[in-house]
Amino acid sequence: MKHTNRSFSRSILIALLMTLLALTIGFNATAKPSKTPKAIIKEAAAAYDKGDYDTALEKFNKAYNDDNTQTSLLYNIGRVYESKADYANAIEYYKQFLAVSGSDEDARDDALDRIKKCNEILDTIGGSKKATKGGKAKGGAPSAAGDNASAPKKGGKKAAELPPGGCIDVNTASEDELTALNGIGPASAKNIVASRNAEGPFKSVEDLTRVNKIGDKTLAKFRDQVCPIAGGNAAAAAPAKKAPKAPKADAPAPKVKAPSGANSAVIDI
Repeated sequence: MKHTNRSFSRSILIALLMTLLALTIGFNATAKPSKTPKAIIKEAAAAYDKGDYDTALEKFNKAYNDDNTQTSLLYNIGRVYESKADYANAIEYYKQFLAVSGSDEDARDDALDRIKKCNEILDTIGGSKKATKGGKAKGGAPSAAGDNASAPKKGGKKAAELPPGGCIDVNTASEDELTALNGIGPASAKNIVASRNAEGPFKSVEDLTRVNKIGDKTLAKFRDQVCPIAGGNAAAAAPAKKAPKAPKADAPAPKVKAPSGANSAVIDI
């Protein structure tokens, strides 16, 4: 009799364990897997394309907080803020991107150029240049110690402006003066002067492509700001440009080359 009761109890225990195991397997099978940062980035890009900038910001920030090694997301967040006409926060994120090592020179120069344009718009419309509380990624950008980033710092020297004539003489301008050209940051300005000293004066605007990190795309950004070069085929000097008008909040940002550094697994928006 005791043997029968013991067998019965063991059968009940085994049945309970099997039921618990089945429930556990069923729960794991129905549980939704957490989304990867890559999937969230795709959702953010889709929201951006639809003009849903708030959702795009939420998802880009989440992706960055989940994996802050993807530092080029800081650049994309800046793009979204710029599309929202929130230029102060756009500038803040572009600066955070510049403070990180590993991004390519073209992306850095583009971020510098966008900072300059956002500042021009803020000067024109009289807006505040101070970012709101949302203007800094929660995850925080990695330390820039030892990095040669050329991000503008508070209280630092402002980028040069075009002279009254509206053009820059690339054969005589200093490094600071060369940064007034669209797409030319401190690093590229230094390369221009180095090439000029080593190989002699530039004979035409196109001759600037001999400079390290300056290709046809970069040249197209500033060729109309270069003063005529004697004996060359440089474009005529362009008059000083007026400050750009502030775009509408729902106007999509123009597409640019996404950063191509080691930490640039990001969709070009």
